[in-house]
Order: sequence, then C-alpha cells, then structure tokens
Amino acid sequence: MTEPASMDNLDRTLLELELLHDREAVVLRGMQKDAIDAITDEKNELCDRLRELTAQTPLSERHRSVLDRIRKRATLNQLLVIHARDAVRTILAHASGTPMEAMPGARKPTLQDGLRLNVRG
Repeated sequence: MTEPASMDNLDRTLLELELLHDREAVVLRGMQKDAIDAITDEKNELCDRLRELTAQTPLSERHRSVLDRIRKRATLNQLLVIHARDAVRTILAHASGTPMEAMPGARKPTLQDGLRLNVRG
C-alpha cells in the first residue's frame, strides 16, 4: 500500500494501528499464540507512539473516520477474544464433566444479560 506524500507521522501511526487490528483479527481466528503475543507488543509500541504524537498534535475532526474504523475493529477483535474464552470454558466443562456454572470466572446467565453497543459514536 502506498501512502500519500502529505501523510504525517500521526496519520501514518493511525493507519498502522488500523491495519494492525485487521492482522490481529486473522491471528485471533487462527488462535496463533505467538503471533498474538507479537501483535500485542506491536500494538503497545504503536499506542505509545500515538500518545507521544497526540501530546504534540492533538487529534482533530479529520481523524474521526480512521478512529471510528479502529474502534470498530478493536470491538470486533474483543468479541473474538470473548468468544474464544467462552469456547475454551465450554470445552473444558464438557471434558471434565464440570457444570459450566462451576467453571472459574463463569457467571450465571440472567434474562437481563446482553451486549451494549454505542451506535451513536
């Protein structure tokens, strides 16, 4: 992918973070532990760089679209992690004969359970 000559360090960092979330989704779906660890390290470095850059140049309205895309990708990746965790708990419960409610970290589902989504942005 070629980047426009006018792209500054902040724009470039945001683009790298967006692309990293895309790679992270692939790695999460494949449950590639070493790759997940590497992406986590890379994400921490990008977040540190982003913190430094935004201290010098605050984010503006022109960054809103890329920030929205990053937020959506991060949310989808978080859902992948939650799904994987629940799948592992289910497998362990079935393999051990332990009821799901007795698994560490499990909670009893209630009718009020649900997922809150901020659709306003």
